[in-house]
Amino acid sequence: MTLIHLLFDGNKFTGDIPDSLGFVSTLEVVRLDRNSLSGPVPANLNNLTKVNELNLANNQLNGPLPNLSGMTLLNYVDLSNNTFDPSPSPQWFWKLPQLSALIIQSGRLYGTVPMKLFSSPQLQQVILDGNAFNGTLDLGRSISSELSMVSFKDNDFSSVTVTSSYNGTLALAGNPVCDHLPNTAYCNVTQHAPSRAYTTSLVKCFSGACPPEQSMSPQSCGCAYPYQGVMYFRAPFFADVGNGTAFQELESKLWTKLELSPGSVALQDPFFNSDSYMQVQVKLFPSGGPYFNRTEVMRIGFDLSNQTFKPPKEFGPYYFIASPYPFPDRNVPASKSKGAIIGIAVGCGVLVIALVGAAVYALTQRRRAQKATEELG
Repeated sequence: MTLIHLLFDGNKFTGDIPDSLGFVSTLEVVRLDRNSLSGPVPANLNNLTKVNELNLANNQLNGPLPNLSGMTLLNYVDLSNNTFDPSPSPQWFWKLPQLSALIIQSGRLYGTVPMKLFSSPQLQQVILDGNAFNGTLDLGRSISSELSMVSFKDNDFSSVTVTSSYNGTLALAGNPVCDHLPNTAYCNVTQHAPSRAYTTSLVKCFSGACPPEQSMSPQSCGCAYPYQGVMYFRAPFFADVGNGTAFQELESKLWTKLELSPGSVALQDPFFNSDSYMQVQVKLFPSGGPYFNRTEVMRIGFDLSNQTFKPPKEFGPYYFIASPYPFPDRNVPASKSKGAIIGIAVGCGVLVIALVGAAVYALTQRRRAQKATEELG
């Protein structure tokens, strides 16, 4: 066995992170967030060169902000809400080539923010709220084309410089710059990332509605009863829920590995929940009629619930919760049971009447026998 995913998030672990963790070189995902861990982060965690996601948020960790410069495959990092020593921006912020999400809220960071941070080619999100960055926030002129969210709420910036080449969200509410420019978009507390969540296209289908419990299949454009449920991805390597390329790859993998017709998978409204899991509604459609049969449902359910199905690597580990399937004969067993109960009741009634009749007959015969004996005597 090779340990790849260490998923201990949302538990009640206390004490230090063991130094031995830094020797598990096969790890790709480390989630220890939402515990009560304390002490410094082991320095040898930097040796985990295969890790894609590191989430240590919402603990009681202290000491220096960890050096992650050796984790060159790191895609997502969240060190929020700990008590690290005050620190300026470390160089690994902009030197990790695969980094797509940098999240350190209330991390006791201070000083200016280097422009080079925003030019990292894979960067999609920078969320550094609740720190002490100051001076001028300048995103520079070489902003990553992937960057869609920059949030520095509740810092100490006195001015901001943003070029027209940046079309994503900028959130600066709670900074001194907003005292002078309160009506600008980036000072609006309620602003939200504009990224539109991916949904499987039905553009080729007519716009009519399907009956209750049915949905429109993107493959046939007909109404059917899909096998559906929710996939919870616990450590995806990307943060953009509008990433059509990634979700279309997931659709293709689902219909291929689950032996469904091409195009018979629909994904809806992915989002990140309060546990930082990406939640995706999944509908799988039958190809030979409006329903799956029981064997097909059992096979598909087993592959998803037991994680026999493996999604594309960038989605990371997952679990699946299915909805009850509306089989066409779902009410028949109840009807049969009712009929069987009535039959049993009637049969018991007939049996009781027969037994009573036999008893009466036996008593009558006994009396006749006694009378005949008396007459002979």
